[in-house]
Formats: sequence, C-alpha cells, structure tokens
Amino acid sequence: MFLPSVHAEPDTEVLLKFIQENPLGILVTGINSSSQNFLQCTHVPFVLDLPGTRDNESPTPQLRAHIAKQNPQVKAMLEAVDGKPPSVLSLDQDVLVIFNGQHDHYVTPKYYTETKPDTGKVVPTWNYSVVQIYGKLSLYYDSKTPEAGSFLMKQMHDLSEQCERTIMGFTGGDRPQPWKVADAPERYIELMQKNIVGIKIEIGKIEGKFKMSQETRRGDRDGVVRGFANLGGATGEVISALVKERGEMHDKKKEKKHTTRIFCHMYKPVPPRPRKTNIIRSRNGCKSCRNRRTKCDEQKPTCGTCARLDKCCEYVQPVLKFQIITAQNTKGLLSSHDTPSAERKQRLTGNERLSMQVEQGEPRIGGCDIVKSLQTTERDVFYSTYWEDCCLPSLHPIFHSATLLTTDYPILNDAILALSSCNISRLYSERKTSSTGLTGPLSPSLTHQTRSHLYYSSAIRKLTTMKVADYCHNATVVFLVLVLFAHLESAMGNFQGFYCHVQGMMNLLVEWRGEAGDVTIKPLLTSWMQTRYVVWWARAYFSSLDIHQQLPSIPLPISLKEVPRTLHERRVKVLSIMCESHRLNFKTVLQHFRKVVSEEEVEHENNQGYDECVSLLCQEATKLDEWLLHLPPSEQPIYEPSGTRSTAIHFQSHDAALNYAYYVVARIMQCTGLLRELYSQTTPGHEDEYYKAEFWVQTLVQVAQGAEMRTSLTRNSYTIGFSGLLLAGILRCQSLSVGLEIQTWLQTLQDLQPTEEGAFPVYQTLSVVKAINQQRMVGRDVFAVTQPVDDGGGHPKVTAYNSQFINTLLFHGRCQIRNCLFEECITLGI
Repeated sequence: MFLPSVHAEPDTEVLLKFIQENPLGILVTGINSSSQNFLQCTHVPFVLDLPGTRDNESPTPQLRAHIAKQNPQVKAMLEAVDGKPPSVLSLDQDVLVIFNGQHDHYVTPKYYTETKPDTGKVVPTWNYSVVQIYGKLSLYYDSKTPEAGSFLMKQMHDLSEQCERTIMGFTGGDRPQPWKVADAPERYIELMQKNIVGIKIEIGKIEGKFKMSQETRRGDRDGVVRGFANLGGATGEVISALVKERGEMHDKKKEKKHTTRIFCHMYKPVPPRPRKTNIIRSRNGCKSCRNRRTKCDEQKPTCGTCARLDKCCEYVQPVLKFQIITAQNTKGLLSSHDTPSAERKQRLTGNERLSMQVEQGEPRIGGCDIVKSLQTTERDVFYSTYWEDCCLPSLHPIFHSATLLTTDYPILNDAILALSSCNISRLYSERKTSSTGLTGPLSPSLTHQTRSHLYYSSAIRKLTTMKVADYCHNATVVFLVLVLFAHLESAMGNFQGFYCHVQGMMNLLVEWRGEAGDVTIKPLLTSWMQTRYVVWWARAYFSSLDIHQQLPSIPLPISLKEVPRTLHERRVKVLSIMCESHRLNFKTVLQHFRKVVSEEEVEHENNQGYDECVSLLCQEATKLDEWLLHLPPSEQPIYEPSGTRSTAIHFQSHDAALNYAYYVVARIMQCTGLLRELYSQTTPGHEDEYYKAEFWVQTLVQVAQGAEMRTSLTRNSYTIGFSGLLLAGILRCQSLSVGLEIQTWLQTLQDLQPTEEGAFPVYQTLSVVKAINQQRMVGRDVFAVTQPVDDGGGHPKVTAYNSQFINTLLFHGRCQIRNCLFEECITLGI
C-alpha cells in the first residue's frame, strides 16, 4: 500500500480499534499452486484478540476467522503445507488482510473553494480509510482433532457474539436477545464444522491510512467539510467529521515539527576540519612518487613533488601482454567443445566457400552446413520447449533443475531431447496403412521417433567415450543421464536396454558412496525407483507362469525408507508396497495352480506357503497403514455429496489421485479371501470372504472415474496408469457388474485415444478385460492371466504401442458350476 506520511496513522491502538469497528477483512495470499491461481482473496469477518488477554496471552495481537474447505484459497494453502503434520498447519509465507472503513466517498473539485477560484489547478480524488496487516497464518483443518475442534467451536461462538451484540445491537434487556450457536441443532453444527477450516493470524506488521483531504490548504479543507455536511446522510456526516478531525491533527503535527526545526537550528553541527595540504590520497600516483613511497598530488603533466625535486614525472600506462596458457578441460567430453577436428575443418571449408560465392555475386546459398545447423538449432528449441511444457509435469521436480544444466553439459541436453522427442512420438500417433488386431490401427510418429534415436545415440556415444575421471568429476550429471535413459527405455518397452542402464546405475552408486550426502541423490533415486516398478509391472503383464513366480522383489534403498515428505517420495513408497503385495499374492495363487498339475507335492507345503504369504502380506499392510497415516489432507479423496448420483471420487490433483489408486490396489492385493479358499479347499459361496476385496476394487473404479482421462493419457507416461491397475483389480473381483464398469471405462479411454496409457497398450488391456468378463458370464472366475510360452517381454515398441504380440493367453480360475479349478488357453478378440 502506498503510504505517504501525511496520510499514515502510526498509533497501533487506533488501528486495532479500527479493525474492531470494521471486522470484515479481505484475506489475500500469494501461493504457488499446481491447480489454483497464485493470488487468492476471500472476504471474511475476523475476531481480534488483543495481546495480554485471556484469549491471547502472546505479546502480539491475533486475528481469528473461519472459511469454507471448498474455497480455492484453502486448497492452495493445503498444497503449500504439503508434508507437514496434519494437526495445525502453518504457512511459511506471510498473508495480507485488508480492512476498509465503512465510509468512503468521491471528492469533487467544486469543494476546493480556495484553489479552484484562484488557479483552477484542481483534480478530483477519493477519501477513504483502510488498515492492513501482515502476519503468519495457522490453519486448523481437521475438526476431528481436539485442538482444531475446540478452536472452531470457540471461533463460531465469539464471532456470533461479536456480530450480534456489536453490529446488530442485540444485547438483551430492552433490546432483543442475541442469537447463539447453541440455538442451532448440535448435529447441524458438527456438519458445519466439518466443512470449514479455522484461521489464526499472528499480526507481525500493521499499517493504517486515513486519506481525508488533510494535506490540502485550510480553505480547501474547510470547503470539503462544508460540502460533505451539506451532502447529508450518514456517509456525508461521517466524512465531514473525519476531514475536520484529520485536518486538525495534521495542523498540530505540522506546527510541532516547525517548532522542532527552529530549536535544531540553534545548535548547528560542527563544521568540517579544514584541509592543511593539497595532497590527494590516491593509488594512481607517478612512478617517482611510488618508488620513494611518498604521496602524489597527481598534477599533470608534472606532479608537485617531481617539479620541486626537478625529477622526471612519468605515470603508469596500461600495457597489453600476450601469454600462451594451456588450460585443461575439467569437464572432459561433457564440455560444449566436443566436435571432432575433421568435422570442424569441413564446416570451415563450407563457410569459406559461402563467402567466396557472395564475393562473386552468385544469387544462391552455397553453405549447406549452415542451413543444417539452423535446422538443428530450431529442432532443439522445439523439443526443448515441448520438454518444459509437456514432459516436466510428468516427471520428478528434480528434472526442472536439470534443465538449467543443458548448456554446460551437451550429453545431458541430448538425453533430454531424446526423451522429449520420444514422448511426442508416442502421444502424436500416425495411422498405419495396414494393421492387425494384435497391434492396433496406430503407430508412433516415425519422424519424431527417428530424431529421438539420433539424440539417444549421440548421448550414448558421448557416454561411452568418457574417461574414469569424467565419471568421478561429473557423477551427478552422469547419474541424471542414466535415469533419463531408463525412462526412455521404459517408455519404449525395451527391457534389455533398461536392465543394462540399471546395472550401470548400480555400479555408479557403488562408486558414489563417498558423496552420499549429495542432496540430489535422493530425488534421483526416487525417480529411478519409480521407473523400476513400472518395468516390473510391465514384465508381470504378461509373462509365463514360471516367469511370473520368479519375478524378483525390488526393495527400496535405505534413504527412501524414511517417512516420505514429498508427493513423489510417497508415490515411490506406495509403489513398492503395491508391487510387493502383488508379487506375494499372485505368486501364491499361481503356485497353487502349478501344483494342480504336479500332484506329487506334499499337502503341508501348501499350508506352509499360505502361512508365509499371509505373514508377509501383514507386514506390507502395516507399512501401508503407516503410509496412509502421513498422507496430507491435500492428497486425500474428496467424496461427492450423498445426494448426488455420481459415485466418482475426486482429488485436488491428478498425482494425488494416482497415488491413492496405488494405495487401493495394494489393499486389494492384501486381501486373503481367495488365498484362504484355495489353500483350505473350502466350498466357495461365502460372500463375506470377497466383500472386502470387491469393496476396494469398486473404490479403484471410482477413483479412475473421477480422474480426467486426457490428463491420464499425457501425465501417466512414466508411471503405472489406471488401465494396468484396473486389469489387476478385475482379477481379484468376482462381481460381473464391477467388471463391466471397468470394461466401459477402458472402452471410453480407447475411443478417446486408442494408443497407450501409463506405457500400457489400451486396446490390449481392453481385449483381456473383455475375455475375463465373457468367462464370468458363463460362470467362471479368472484369478490370473499368463502366457503359454514366455516371450521375454517382447520387442521394443517401435512400430506399435504394444511390445508383445499376443493373441492367446492362459486363463487360470475356478468354475462356479463344477466347483473346480481350470486352466485354459483363450484366444483374444473372439
């Protein structure tokens, strides 16, 4: 706020009284948010707690208020306090609250009765009064906690008392009785508390401004007083009185300042000490004075000392010296000067040829190398822009910082451009001239994919020619490049290339132990582990029965086993729990099917495998409970009101919805009803055994329905998407209606874009889900789907969106009619 001294009110007591008389404030925040505007404001009435009172024992005044949970400003606040304990959430940034006076008005120049007739140099203005405060905000979000519940109850009571008594004048006695919170039904008040959040602001700075024409001439000010008095009404009378009051205060202040100035002139400061010599203290004296180490007055052309001693006066002149310095390139091949000398000579020859043609007056451009260079630069700018706009939102925030290093490290720039062009090639597909049901009608863009291979090969070439010293000196950049390589191979479905980079990263981490304190290691490990779980899931769907049982467990690094503090740390932790629970569940189920064929196995081994699986799943469930305990309110589900038809579950962000979907799938895999039935040989039909699993599968469907499909297609490129999760869910649900809901969701997704979601082919997933539902319609429950013969994960997805060309799968399940297990090869698409 612009605060001239003539309008400023320095008295804090006056400003606090102003807030009490004008409690309706404007709460203003500036918070970086992924889903809300940066600037947010809310009009809200405040309760002021003065310092040293029963309600406020601190030395600073406090403001209290409450606003709706659905307010976008609250959502931005929750995102800002992400990762903090859920009791009382405190914002790091200061907030601003503005209180306007009840009366303000336009001031016409006609009121300036002194200046207007004299010179006419007057303009209109506006008189008003305002107070603003800056302070630290604390958010009382969860009314279930004792601290937040008591705060909200007291806030609602105090605010209603303040408004009823002070504003309405309902004080009892001869006046009406004030309304009280206790007059409303208790259940209704509890519901209201669940939908509001409490706010407390510690006032750190308070400013006030009373702009009431006090700076004008006395004649003009008197004209304003008379003008508003004649205007009539409450506003006219109040403005007239304020102009008169503030004018008198200004005159007294001005008179006091004038008296102080007269008093000060009686005692002038001590004059500066006169100079005794004309010597100028400088470092630029002549050579003679420098050699004698005497002071030089620097007179030109001869200084005073040299003239007195009859010496030759010569000043130091700047001299240019050329030196030959051999500098070692500390970055090795990571520097920008890695162009081979032969290639540089060839380009120089082309440039000389171009200059010769220009001198000869030829009307054509002869330097093809320059044209290619411009095209390459424009191409790099295009993919760099696409990287920042479309790729970075799907990746870990550490890659935002990595983008700033591309100028110094060409290998990092090539890796980023390779992943960017790969991403755009998969999102912007081309229609095939001929296609089969196994590959779909679309293929990735050949142009962008070719450029991705060029960038990728350039980065690989730089990596393979590096020396050991380069790895040690630039370990962070090398690890960052390898993580980008892993993302690219994961998106392409190249398992062999991915495992190669994983081995390289493992070797690098062993050598990097000395720098374990590097702050970049943990974010890079988080991004790398997420990609490992994505590839693990892709290998599970689909593989043979033997390979599925041999899928390894992927434990988290020690540094990631701590309490997660960011959204991406929470994601990789819940992914580890989900994949391990999935591995244990399916391994136990498929082990039983495998033993159906080999009846020579001892029966007690079945029970031993079941007991071990249940014990391990309980351990994973404990980890999942702890994960849920630290889930901040900004990432928790938002359910539709009970009266609406929609059953979809929404979240404040797409990433929060995806993390919660991983949590739900982990819960599904930790349900042991199916395992208990298989290993105890009980008769099926107990619905309570499967109710828990079906409840979580239904929840998974609702989360998917609440997510934006287009966002899922673009943001799930480097993580496990909803389509893969729904495929796992339908294998643990015996409800045909839920299975048809999953099929409908996948069909809608395919109609929107029949390519891939979460690096998983949508059309392939849909064909498997249709086959499962067809089996369910004839009384067969499907528990697992495997390949008859394993294909090693298939081939890289270069010309198609699926790495495996599958037309037949082995279905494992139970026939409800015969009450027996079955294994059958089923052709998809029939």
